[in-house]
Amino acid sequence: MKNTIRALMIVLSIICVITITREAKGKSIMTSKYSESGIDLEKTISELAKIFNKKIIVGPAAAENSELAKYAAANEYGAAITAKKGYLAIPCHPAAKDRRPSDFGDLVFIPGKNKGHAFLAKVSKGGKYRENYFLLKRTVRIPERSYLRGAFDKKETIDRAVRIGAEMVRRVLLGQANARDVLTAIGQSFVSSVKQRISSNVPPPNSALTLITKKRGSATLIDEGRLIGSIQDEVIG
Repeated sequence: MKNTIRALMIVLSIICVITITREAKGKSIMTSKYSESGIDLEKTISELAKIFNKKIIVGPAAAENSELAKYAAANEYGAAITAKKGYLAIPCHPAAKDRRPSDFGDLVFIPGKNKGHAFLAKVSKGGKYRENYFLLKRTVRIPERSYLRGAFDKKETIDRAVRIGAEMVRRVLLGQANARDVLTAIGQSFVSSVKQRISSNVPPPNSALTLITKKRGSATLIDEGRLIGSIQDEVIG
C-alpha cells in the first residue's frame, strides 16, 4: 500500500505542475502572484504542497488482536490456526450452526482415521446410525484471499484514484477544495476498490464445511458483512 500511495503522489505532483502551468498561461509562477485566470498561485502551490506531508491508510478498522483483526489478516495472507489443547470444533451439520459442542448433551466422540481429526456425533441406540455434528481438528488452514493487495495491484484501482485526484487538484486550483479534500477523495476511492474486491468472490471458493456454517450465500469473505463494513480510510498528518 505504501508503494502504491507513493506512486500515486508522484503522478499527482506531475498533474499539479501541468495544471498550474496551464492556468498560469506561461507566466512565471515565482514572479507573479496571480495568473490571468485570477488564481492565487502562491497560496495554491502552498496548499498543494501539503499533500506530500500526509499519509493515507486504507484497510479494516479493527482493534489490535480483536477477532476482526485476526480474521482480516488471516484472509489477506492465509493462516494456520492450531488448538492450544485438544481440538478445534467445526460445525458440520446444519443443526450445529452457530452452536458449541457444550450446547448438546448427547454427542459421542468418534476417533478419525488419523490423529489430526475426530468427530462429535449423535449415534442411535444400537449404534447403527450416526450423524456427525462437529468435525474436530487440531489445525485449520485458512487459504490466502488477498482483498487489500489484490485491489491495490489492479491497474483500474490506480487509474480511478488518479482521475479522482486530478479532478480534486483542479478544484483546489479553483479554490473549491484543499489538500485534505484531495487526500480524502483518494482514500475513499481506494476504499471503494477494496470493497469491490471483497464483493467479487475472491478465490479459492469456500469449502463444503465453511458453506455449512455461513449465514448467507456462498461467496468468500462475505457472511455477516463485518469485514467489508470495516474498510475505512484515514488521512494522517
